[in-house]
Amino acid sequence: MSNNNQTPAEEKVEVKTSNKVVEVKAKDVAKKKKDNKSKKPNKMAKALKDTGNELKKVSWPKFKEVVKQTGIVLVVVIVFTLVLFGFDRLCSWLTGFLF
Repeated sequence: MSNNNQTPAEEKVEVKTSNKVVEVKAKDVAKKKKDNKSKKPNKMAKALKDTGNELKKVSWPKFKEVVKQTGIVLVVVIVFTLVLFGFDRLCSWLTGFLF
């Protein structure tokens, strides 16, 4: 495979691709491996890309639906606040008679 007058970087390497044998220089093979490593995205970039892809699949509610549901939540919170306030006042009034 290697001749005595060739440097190790110029050695020919046989690469089998789709049932064909192709001779390429060893330094070209090393360069391709290095290029593949540098093109890999880091984990954070991949996670952000995956997150963006998942957010595209989400069915977002319309503005009117958001306003309506927010109003319902606020009404329920106010009602429960009044109920708890009333219960607290009743308990403090009852304990006033005992102590």
